[in-house]
Amino acid sequence: MKETMSKERFINGMVKYGGGEGFSYAGLDALWHYLQDYEDDTGEELEFDPVAFRCEFTEYSDINEYNHDYDEDKERYEDIDETTVIPIDEKRFIIVDY
Repeated sequence: MKETMSKERFINGMVKYGGGEGFSYAGLDALWHYLQDYEDDTGEELEFDPVAFRCEFTEYSDINEYNHDYDEDKERYEDIDETTVIPIDEKRFIIVDY
């Protein structure tokens, strides 16, 4: 990211400026790692914009919550193939809303 951003600063900024609603600590940790990997893979520096991140990423507590929002009938988050899925643990995950 254009500003040197530690994981702690990222998480605190997301909670303070992005509302933090809808993201667990583990979810924000997974999102930070995903964004760091994205920067490393593409060479693109991201600007820290917690409001935009809040709009682009959604954390789900389980597949049923996702199925409800998207009117789907997936059995596991591994079955989601229409978008990028960021796993948090065996139940929780984040999707990228493009």
